[in-house]
Amino acid sequence: MKRNIPVYDYIFSKTFSSFEKDKVYGKRKISEELLPIFVKISNEIVKEHYLRKLSLELGVSLEALSKEIEKIEKKEVVKENVFVTKNPPAGGKRSRIEVLEDYLMSLIVQQENPKMFLEKCLSILKDYKFEKDSYQKILDHLSGFFKNNSKYNSKNFLNLLPKELVSSFDSAYLFPLSSFESENKYVREVEKVSRELRALFLKNRIKEISDNLKKGEKGEDLKKITDLEKELALAIGLLGKS
Repeated sequence: MKRNIPVYDYIFSKTFSSFEKDKVYGKRKISEELLPIFVKISNEIVKEHYLRKLSLELGVSLEALSKEIEKIEKKEVVKENVFVTKNPPAGGKRSRIEVLEDYLMSLIVQQENPKMFLEKCLSILKDYKFEKDSYQKILDHLSGFFKNNSKYNSKNFLNLLPKELVSSFDSAYLFPLSSFESENKYVREVEKVSRELRALFLKNRIKEISDNLKKGEKGEDLKKITDLEKELALAIGLLGKS
């Protein structure tokens, strides 16, 4: 340990001499340079020593640094490319629904407290079923999590998640999202994506019922199509205002 400390001290000093620690850009660059190095320190006492030192020098909380460390640790675990399937569709093209589902899931799970965003999403999608079954199951587990927990922690939630869903969660959690100027804009983005998915779902449902009627299948009702078309028109109207 004694042999390692001078090395980290040197890296620490060199990094701080390269950027202005009193400016936001400098704080970000310093943390981006040092945290990936500190996360690899196996001795937890030494690691905490440097994290506390970094917290003091940058004037940021240890909690904020710990959250960044958590993100880095998760990235170290995930070896697969984000949202790359083992058996991609012919031509490598993905449907609009698949793209939107990936994006919506990322918007939800990357929030520090996704409860409000989850509720917004579910209120719009209602009886929607995700084409990617793992996403549907993750949202079901997330809804169940908030019935018993008021505060959200991605690590705690991940520990409760079945192993077969972890890969999908990791991909969504690590997907690079654009930054949003405010929480309101983030909320509007969640609503917009949810509404577009709802509109696509309604279009597919209308087509399905119409096809069944043409085949002469009993149990299908023209009124269903009328009701769905009205809802679709409303959904498209709301989408245009987003």
